[in-house]
Amino acid sequence: MVKKYSDLYLDARKALLPGEGQQRAGLLARELLCAASGKSQEEILSRRDQYAPEEVCRTMEDFTGRALAGEPLAYILEEWDFYGMTLYEPGCAHSPGRYLRRH
Repeated sequence: MVKKYSDLYLDARKALLPGEGQQRAGLLARELLCAASGKSQEEILSRRDQYAPEEVCRTMEDFTGRALAGEPLAYILEEWDFYGMTLYEPGCAHSPGRYLRRH
């Protein structure tokens, strides 16, 4: 089902709200939507009334489900911030090992 970017954010925030609290749920929903769509926060805001592709909707649903199941955000996004560096490991899922610096 295709949804607007704003609806994807609001649905994820609403689902995450009971376990995370208002502020953290909004932050998580925003991070998940940026990762699912491959867009920055600014791009999401400027396109909030546009419909997201079906693939983005499916990915967002998957990401939200994983977050609700308790999977750490870093595992979902496949990246970690460490002292100002963003480290990532594609396909890391549940077994982080060697980290690569994103250029």
